[in-house]
Amino acid sequence: MNLAGVHPGIATQLRELYQAVQDEEIPDRFLSLLEKLDQAEKQAESSVRVKDSAL
Repeated sequence: MNLAGVHPGIATQLRELYQAVQDEEIPDRFLSLLEKLDQAEKQAESSVRVKDSAL
């Protein structure tokens, strides 16, 4: 089944939508949340290492 004949512009529309999303800036609040997550993961990782070394 050839879907290109059914919806001739869908591929172009999807590419345009994807490009628009890529071009958007990441909101500062989201970047802040990602930074906090990185810090929490590092702290969790270091506490596991401390526990492992105590054994």
